[in-house]
Amino acid sequence: MYINNKKSIKTVLLVVGLIAILLFSCAEQDNWIPKGMKKASTEAVDYTLFVPDGWTVDISTGVVSAYVSALDRSNITMIAFNLENENSDMTIDEYWEKYEGEMRTTFPDMEMEHESTSAEDGMNPVSMLFDGFNAKKYVYTATVTEVKYKYMQVICIRGGIAYIFTYTSIPENFDTHLEEVDRILETFSFNK
Repeated sequence: MYINNKKSIKTVLLVVGLIAILLFSCAEQDNWIPKGMKKASTEAVDYTLFVPDGWTVDISTGVVSAYVSALDRSNITMIAFNLENENSDMTIDEYWEKYEGEMRTTFPDMEMEHESTSAEDGMNPVSMLFDGFNAKKYVYTATVTEVKYKYMQVICIRGGIAYIFTYTSIPENFDTHLEEVDRILETFSFNK
């Protein structure tokens, strides 16, 4: 009987130890930050977004955003919003078709860039995965307040919510930050 109790105590201690290890490892995973990056998103959103350490995070407008520097205002923004009831099952293509006209009204000189990720896929948009969910990337130029900008928008619709990631830069600086922007997109995750 004494041996069974001793075994029971060891078993209980082992189980408690394993639970503690699991709890601490989950806490570390929740606080995981990719090397050379910092967290830009807040607790108010249902996703985690990291940006390079050298970028400046700006959430003063209520939108998750960050920019390269005071001298280079290349920036990213991430917005999410509920689609209207009649549009809650809208596809990305339907979303783009519905709002592209409004964008062209706002940006009359909007010009889509032709982009390719494979031999068969020679046009905008480029299909991709955004934390495992289908998304599409659109690249275009447009003029705002007499300054021409180049934009990359990644659109993902998940559970009736549209997520729109936008990278904005003057055309001369656009390619300079693409590697960093790709890393931002690769480390993005939805809070499950």
